[in-house]
Amino acid sequence: AQIHNIMAAVQLASGDHGQARQHFERSLDLFEAEGSQVDIAKLRNNLGALLIEDGDLDAAEPHLQASLALARLLGRTTTLIPNLVNLSELHARRGEHAQARAAVESCFQTSAEAADESQLVWCHQAASFQLQAAGELHDAILQARQALALAERFGLQQHIVELARALAAMLAQLDQHEEAAAMNDKAFVTMNAIRDQLLRLRLEQSAALIDYERARAEVRSLQLQADFRQRIQSLLWLGLLVLLPLLLASLWLLRARSRALGALAQANQRNAELALTDSLTGLPNRRAMLQQLDQLDAEPATVTGGYALALIDADHFKRLNDRHGHEEGDRALCRIADVLRVSVPAPGMVARWGGEEFVALFPGVWAQQAGRLCEQALARLRLSDAQGIGVTVSIGIAQAEGRCAREVIAAADAAMYRAKQAGRDRVVEAGLDAVG
Repeated sequence: AQIHNIMAAVQLASGDHGQARQHFERSLDLFEAEGSQVDIAKLRNNLGALLIEDGDLDAAEPHLQASLALARLLGRTTTLIPNLVNLSELHARRGEHAQARAAVESCFQTSAEAADESQLVWCHQAASFQLQAAGELHDAILQARQALALAERFGLQQHIVELARALAAMLAQLDQHEEAAAMNDKAFVTMNAIRDQLLRLRLEQSAALIDYERARAEVRSLQLQADFRQRIQSLLWLGLLVLLPLLLASLWLLRARSRALGALAQANQRNAELALTDSLTGLPNRRAMLQQLDQLDAEPATVTGGYALALIDADHFKRLNDRHGHEEGDRALCRIADVLRVSVPAPGMVARWGGEEFVALFPGVWAQQAGRLCEQALARLRLSDAQGIGVTVSIGIAQAEGRCAREVIAAADAAMYRAKQAGRDRVVEAGLDAVG
């Protein structure tokens, strides 16, 4: 059950909500079989929160209600308060403002009974979300400010980031752009502090693991030495001719183990690299590109400078495979990858998106400039077709302009299909006509 719970957290961090949900449900089944009520309450609350985030409100409600009943029965405020916060968000998303307000009031009452001021951050944050959903923007801002003050007082950095972003969005709606920018800056600074702290923790963890492995090796070495001395004493009568081969064998085993540990470390590092690399073209893969886009989404456009994104699709690729074989198709993909690699300047990034699709990222570049670079890539690809097979690509370009990565990709994809419809082997910028 704990392993499935950990796997769910890993899948959440990677953005795979479907896999995370499966692991949560499997963990819940196992905990229910064991009758672990505390873990069941936590898991049902986590599963309900995940379903709310995915928009499946009807599926989320039974989990949250069951978690609420268990948390009250067990008297666990650390589970009860997050549960009430999630219930408030569920009702607010449905437009059930009276129920949402009741959940918030229950949250404040529970926090007061627990005499734990740090729990009030959750309650004020939930109240702000409920008021914002009800259209009471000024009151929502007041609640968010109180939550932010408490979060700063207790050093709750993740809450600071979430609240600062929420305040920035609400203040911007009221045209209070200067204060909204200040809140965005606060969120950015706090996020960097969190990243620095995580980096320090990871470094400390790595150092601890290295020390642990070194200690294990030393203990094992001492054990081998002790065993060896004992054998010498028991087999002394065999004489030097018997002991010498044993000594050499022990030394060889120690060296072999050391080599095996080194090979294992290299293999682990290589596996980590392969997980983010396309095996055919050597380009970063879809996962690597999504990680880069997530980083850009997490930072304000004033910091990243915005970006343009191009979606590239090989023209008539199935026909090429059918006529010339899959080996020639693979060579064509590698040729496209080589052309894109030299056509996208640093700090840009090219990745194989899947099949015959590629994605090019142009940080700090406007779509028009990205379009010129893509035109150069088309020209290079035509020149590289020495065998006259006719390998061409259609390219769609979109500008971020404050949109999230999913929206930018969708816009670039639509532009790419317009390029296909316009005759292929061309670049189309989202919102503009095709360029041959």
